[in-house]
Amino acid sequence: MIANTPIDSRPACIILEMSRITKTWVSPDIECDGCARSIKQALVQLKGIESAEVHVRDKRVVVDFNADEVSESTLIETLETAGFSVEPA
Repeated sequence: MIANTPIDSRPACIILEMSRITKTWVSPDIECDGCARSIKQALVQLKGIESAEVHVRDKRVVVDFNADEVSESTLIETLETAGFSVEPA
């Protein structure tokens, strides 16, 4: 019977995984471990951030986030507000 058929029988965790995104940016302003700490502190305060890594030597910022909770533009704005310009890696 159609009335008893579930609309979506997949577990919720799989549905949430589809919203997880990893983005990498280059920031020429990263110069030291203090910069890395500032970036991580700014990002982890946002809802939806799964992880944030900063690679000082490569001047890269890698962020895993839930796109249902935070947008890429919010991440970029947060980095720029913290004093770090970014461009796609």
